[in-house]
Order: sequence, then C-alpha cells, then structure tokens
Amino acid sequence: MTSVNVLITEVPLSKPRLWPLTSLVDGPTCWGRPVTVRCGCAQGSGVRYAWHQRTRFKDSLLHLSSDLNLHCGSLGEDSDYYCVATNALSSQESEVLSVQVLRSAHSGCVYVVNLQGQPSYDCADRMCTTSASTPALTTNGKIHTEPGNQPSLINHTRPDLGLKRFHTWAPLCLVQSQIEILIQ
Repeated sequence: MTSVNVLITEVPLSKPRLWPLTSLVDGPTCWGRPVTVRCGCAQGSGVRYAWHQRTRFKDSLLHLSSDLNLHCGSLGEDSDYYCVATNALSSQESEVLSVQVLRSAHSGCVYVVNLQGQPSYDCADRMCTTSASTPALTTNGKIHTEPGNQPSLINHTRPDLGLKRFHTWAPLCLVQSQIEILIQ
C-alpha cells in the first residue's frame, strides 16, 4: 500500500480588478440602461467578494457577490462603489467605481459610470436637446427664446443703475423649448 501526502495551501490575494460586463463605449447609462460591473482577483484561493457603497455621509455594505448591478431603480444619488476581496490569508480593496446621477429614475434616468481603465463619457448629447443661439431682448427687460433657441451670456446696461454693467447667465442646456428669464 502506498501513502500519499496532500498539502493544501492558501494563496494570498492580488488586488481586485473591476470591469464592466457590457461596453461603456456607447454610453448605455445615458439612456438608462443597466450595467453590471464584475470584481475579480487574478490570484488567490477561496476568494469571497463584497460590494460597498460610499456616499457623502457613510460607507455601507451592499451585498456579497462578485457582480454589482447598476440600474435606475438602485441609484438615488452620486456614489462611489468598491469591492473588497477576502480569503483566509488577506483582504484587498479594489479601485473606486464612481457613479454620477444626472437625472433620477422618475426624470428619465441618466447616469455616468467612471471606472479606471475604461473610456470616459458625459452623456452631454442626452442632456442637451437644443442648439445654441443668442436671444433678443425685448423692451420690457425680458429675454424670450424661440423653440430650439438657447440663451447664452447676455450683457445688458441698465440706465437706472448708473450705467453699471452686469451679467445674466442662462443654462447651457435647455430641456424645455421656451424659457423666459427676467433681468432684474
């Protein structure tokens, strides 16, 4: 009879890496589509994964899994997410995944995922729906825009202010087709 000795060893963890399971190149989150981000270690045995969320006020454990599912219903505010990988020998934290909520779920859901090593995007094409032009001032001191027009910086001299100059800034992107801004 032959005896065999088996030696089982634990392997320490490498730093966990994050990657999206769907491409971020076309900005799917700009259209409210869900994105799944996976956390994984190149080295390590018996690895367990946990996702955490960091907001302005606290860090919270979200769930125990290698995957983080981001979707409109789960995003309420801008947050950072990170994965913690652990085994019997060590624990390692991933880089941070940042999510910026540009529009909430009840307002059309637009969010941006910033992940190291992935292409960046800003959803500007989804946020702007009009082209830029400078509106005309009327005699009553109101700015009127026509549908499709967008106000820019307006310089206006008011005689009743002793010829002092002031600026009125209007938003760069307008969602509504018409606005009216009072110059006071």
